[in-house]
Amino acid sequence: MEYAEERLSVFAFPLGGVGGGNLSFAGTGQLVAWQIMNNFNSGPHGASGALVPLTFFAAWVKQGRTAKARLLQTTPVANLPTTKGLRAENRFPTLLVRYETDLPVQVELKAWSPFIPLNAKDSALPLLFSPSPFTILLPSR
Repeated sequence: MEYAEERLSVFAFPLGGVGGGNLSFAGTGQLVAWQIMNNFNSGPHGASGALVPLTFFAAWVKQGRTAKARLLQTTPVANLPTTKGLRAENRFPTLLVRYETDLPVQVELKAWSPFIPLNAKDSALPLLFSPSPFTILLPSR
């Protein structure tokens, strides 16, 4: 299922092991609800305690003599420029995010959680997988 625009306001994709430490990718592009070493750090998205401050993904692109950088999220941090939006494709345990930016490239994130039906031990590994998390695509000419 694909989430975009107003549907992203209720979107959170769990990344990490079941009961073994995880965090969620929110519809804003932020990493929220961090659960590390039995510390449950939750709350409404954007609320104090739900976020680890100053954690974000960003893209920097140089074309000729001009460089641009964008946070890969829609919520600003320290007055840094953000993406225009994003689209999240939820096919649990896989997440694909396409960022809408004014950069001269297309940016995608792909991640998946270790969820293996009928295998609780390996599904509880406290990690998330992404062999090459970000894909940068040059627009066709």
